[in-house]
Amino acid sequence: MLRKIYHTIFLLLGLSFIGSLQAQTSQRLINDWEFLRSDLGGIWEGIRPVPNGAPESVPIWSKVQLPHTYNASDAVNPHENYYQGPAWYRTQLYLENPYADGRMLLHFEGSGQKTKVYVFDQLVQEHVGGYDEWYADITDAVAKFKASPDAKRFKGKVPVLIRTDNSRDLEMIPSDLSDFTLFGGLYRYVNLVYTPKLSVQHVFSDIALQPNLKGATVALKGRLFNPAKLTEATLQTKIYDPRGKQILIKQQTISIAADGNFSLASFQVAKPMLWSPDQPNLYRVELAAIAGKDTAVLKQQIGFRSFEFVASGPFKLNGERLLLRGTHRHEDHAAVGQAMTEAQIWDEMRLMKDMGVNFIRLGHYQQSRIVLEACDQLGILVWEEIPWCRGGLGGPVYKEQARRMLTNMIEQHYNHPSIIIWGLGNENDWPGDFNEFDQQKIRAFMSELHQLSHKLDDSRKTAIRRCDFCKDIVDVYSPSIWAGWYRGVYTDYKTASKTEFDRVNHFLHVEWGGDSHARRHSETPDEGLSEVMRSTSADERAGDASLFGGPARVSKDGDWSESYIVNLIDWHLKEQETMPWLTGTAYWPFKDFTTPVRPENPVPYMNQKGVVERNLNKKESFYVFQSYWTEEPMVRIYGHSWPTRWGEEGQERMVKVYSNVEEVELFHNGISLGKKKRNSQDFPAAGLRWMVKFKKGENNFKAIAKKGKLQIEDQITQHYQTEKWGKSASISLAAIETKGDTVLLEAKFLDAKGIPVLDSREYLEFASAGDGFLIIDQGTSDGSSRLQAYNGRALIRFVRTGKNGVVSVKGDQIGSTVLPIEGNTVNVKDQVIERLKTQVIQDAEKALKAPIKTISSITSERSLGTKNDFYSEGDYWWPNPANPDGPYIRKDGMSNPENFVAHRELLMGFGDIVSDLVSGWLLTKDHRYAKQAIAHAKAWFMDKNTHMNPSMNYAQAIKGVASGRGIGLIDGIHLIEVARSMEHLKTAGELNATEQQAINEWFASYLQWMNTHPYGLEEKATKNNHASCWLLQAAAFARYTENQAILDSCVHRFQEVILPNQMADNGSFPLELARTKPYGYSLFNLDIFAGITRILQKHSPNIARLTADGKNLEKGIDFMYPYIVDKAKWSYPQDVMYWDNWPIAHSFLLFGAQDYQREDLLAAWMKLPLNYSELEVRRNSPMRHPLLWIL
Repeated sequence: MLRKIYHTIFLLLGLSFIGSLQAQTSQRLINDWEFLRSDLGGIWEGIRPVPNGAPESVPIWSKVQLPHTYNASDAVNPHENYYQGPAWYRTQLYLENPYADGRMLLHFEGSGQKTKVYVFDQLVQEHVGGYDEWYADITDAVAKFKASPDAKRFKGKVPVLIRTDNSRDLEMIPSDLSDFTLFGGLYRYVNLVYTPKLSVQHVFSDIALQPNLKGATVALKGRLFNPAKLTEATLQTKIYDPRGKQILIKQQTISIAADGNFSLASFQVAKPMLWSPDQPNLYRVELAAIAGKDTAVLKQQIGFRSFEFVASGPFKLNGERLLLRGTHRHEDHAAVGQAMTEAQIWDEMRLMKDMGVNFIRLGHYQQSRIVLEACDQLGILVWEEIPWCRGGLGGPVYKEQARRMLTNMIEQHYNHPSIIIWGLGNENDWPGDFNEFDQQKIRAFMSELHQLSHKLDDSRKTAIRRCDFCKDIVDVYSPSIWAGWYRGVYTDYKTASKTEFDRVNHFLHVEWGGDSHARRHSETPDEGLSEVMRSTSADERAGDASLFGGPARVSKDGDWSESYIVNLIDWHLKEQETMPWLTGTAYWPFKDFTTPVRPENPVPYMNQKGVVERNLNKKESFYVFQSYWTEEPMVRIYGHSWPTRWGEEGQERMVKVYSNVEEVELFHNGISLGKKKRNSQDFPAAGLRWMVKFKKGENNFKAIAKKGKLQIEDQITQHYQTEKWGKSASISLAAIETKGDTVLLEAKFLDAKGIPVLDSREYLEFASAGDGFLIIDQGTSDGSSRLQAYNGRALIRFVRTGKNGVVSVKGDQIGSTVLPIEGNTVNVKDQVIERLKTQVIQDAEKALKAPIKTISSITSERSLGTKNDFYSEGDYWWPNPANPDGPYIRKDGMSNPENFVAHRELLMGFGDIVSDLVSGWLLTKDHRYAKQAIAHAKAWFMDKNTHMNPSMNYAQAIKGVASGRGIGLIDGIHLIEVARSMEHLKTAGELNATEQQAINEWFASYLQWMNTHPYGLEEKATKNNHASCWLLQAAAFARYTENQAILDSCVHRFQEVILPNQMADNGSFPLELARTKPYGYSLFNLDIFAGITRILQKHSPNIARLTADGKNLEKGIDFMYPYIVDKAKWSYPQDVMYWDNWPIAHSFLLFGAQDYQREDLLAAWMKLPLNYSELEVRRNSPMRHPLLWIL
């Protein structure tokens, strides 16, 4: 996972606080929130004592996690306006500041749009503005509450209530006329921050690069947060280069000014490693404020780079021309709206980088700190702006909010090297919110903001988009150029751009493109352009966005197909390569987003101009950008989402391939159609196009591109329809795919003869009843209850919750078609018991006779621990042939049979014995089995002589290198079935009180060690299966000890860290595939993932279906499943060892069969062996006893 840098921002009494306190002082408040989508009659309604079922329990609150918005669904509900009004959140917190005389703060990374914070019934803070960060100091209110009689009934917790409100308000920015949703709620993270009595509010890094870029001067200034009114402080500065090497440490004592401002002596950096999109080198500044025994550390990243907008010329970065290849972003995502998680944001930003983006305009408001951190680390230059967008200019309150938000944006994001432009507004020539629209007053206020921006930060430029009467005020201006969409045809693009370029000193073209309804394609996309008037300006003007009236234009009269948009984009990109004066452009936008002003669009209330859908599903246009903007070889045949093409029999149809490779060969039904050379100026598809005579029925295409020894390919299958169709007469509805309880349905418009109407753009509407629900209100082409057809069809998903469900579909002019959907119950439990019962009894009887033996019975002279300390040695470490008696060396994937593994074998044996006994007890309730399992547990956990200490301090040692390592914690995975076994016995009352307490204390101590010892924290922070195994153990032991806080953190870590950062979009584990045993490690990690979800289901029932950025456990299973049923299909390198020992009857197959009700997974599990005779297989299979997990 890319490193996270924590900044904190404080808005209180006109001040702003930015920085990062030490990690232990800041905590995200994600869980244990309740929500109410309405107003309260008064604050007392949120805090009054209410017995269960009492009349006073109304209104009813619902449980939510943060971040959260109450417009995640209704923003795209086709039948209603989205809710704009007040809503409440409440939680109860344990609050104890570790700093004497410190402060307790709630840090809001963004909330919409007006917010009030209460502690019990006391109003603590109000904030106006939806996008900047701010703090509420709750210290005094908490102290007052704790001293009150009301505190007793909250049992040590402090009630916190937060009111948010996104009601329409003409005296706020942004305007409700804006073309995006003004979400309400706590839609960014809320953090609890403890500060000492002195800390750093701000640090501003002013960097002056030498003209030759070989040296730099860095001046640090800032502001202290000093509520205790101290008069003196010590500040310590440390600077680290991009490799982590410390290049500066300075300490000085200062007198604290009344306003807290300070300036430190500047310092020199020789030969700085420059920041750029290709090499985003980042330095780290650590500034410590020291007062008495307290130290608060602020950490910031900075970068060294110079940039220039050449007058009447291009853009330069670090002295060289750089064509800005940009896009835009709104904070909006399917199912969550603006409440995107950190993982979702990172996935989106990485996808932009994968498309070749080096520049982004963040429209039209200050965005999450996570976005800026991603831009810094990925190498994406930024234009960030305040939300002065449309409507005109309001009064004093309106203008003061704009000033405040500009100040906060600049101060809070000052040090990000990615930012080059502060945006002051968007479409400020658009009236409508006030009866006065005075251009001179708008000019005057724009000038004020321009001056304020340069006063706060003179190192960056100011800019606006589309307000011609203000274009002379700002440093950089972007006119409105929509060639081929709102005005003109796309071939007007270069002429229109040059015309606008000549009108200003510094030109940058942001916002171009057009809408495309995902999955809609056309055989004749440019048909009808002759009706559109050519233009030399292509300026978007009043009324152009409307789908009604006015002159002919593509936005109103075009087909909104992906086919048209790829042509428009292709033309723009090929022209940009021949415009040496061009600074750059930014396509609008990267991702489809919600908007209240577009109810008539194919997906209602969606702006569909993105190159990916709202859920990040790529449209075909994504690959057009890749073919121009990226270096890593790629090839894409156009039309993956176009299952059926049409035309006359024998008619030639164009097949386009987009690639950045010099030469591509296309095959049709196995026959080569020849090779073609790429030429960016040969439109369309850079010359990679073939006229093909499709055959009726199925047509298979394969494109092969080669670059040196590397060969890449892409292939698709398309059906070719020659039957002509008439007017739509009916709609068919059929299930085309089933995965567990989720059924993918396809609706098709048919004419009177039953022929698909492939050019139908009619609306259709889905509904459901009975046992199940439709996945709707996603704002996507396959997640909307009402939408226009794409090529006469539409997709929707139905989730079964029982045996009898019904889905219907109808058109505006066509009656309903109904499809019954029956549930399917996969009886996992009975089939597993039937397979295992004989073996389970045999194993239990054998385990009854097994001697009780713990690690204390065998020791190693190389261990530095006691006989009660677990000891093992690293598998892949061997004597160095050049120095046999010296430190060992590593051979990845090659296990050394001479290393000490006796404790590991004993621990695995303990797990097997206890699990065999308890499995037998579960099947028979024979108390002999339970009694003997407890006897073994007492020897390991309770006996003073034979017990194992609850730690792994000496695990995975390396001779001559380390006495123990964090990596050794992985040996503890064999305790999870012991914990599961003891849980079964505890629940059934088989453990007495003494045994319960002792075993609970052992696991609690081990859990604490995992979460506090450097080895445990080191293993937690790893990136591959070791991080998964840490989480597996933490979840297992937290469940046994009923540690709710750690269970919460485990759910959060799985969703926010493990799942999104270990799994690729296709369900694979890239870090495991890169190992020397990619097959075995992929199976192992998938088992671990399945174990995590199974363990956490008691705490979080839906975790098996939890999805992070389109990734989930089932996707991982689907990736590996084909290679399990047919190992010969494995397309990655074979494992260097134990290749023939895999696969076995893996836990993920069994759990997947049960969680997703999938017969195919159960059938595979039933056929595969439960063979753990090979030690490698046994140690990499921590869940070897199925009955423990399904009973």
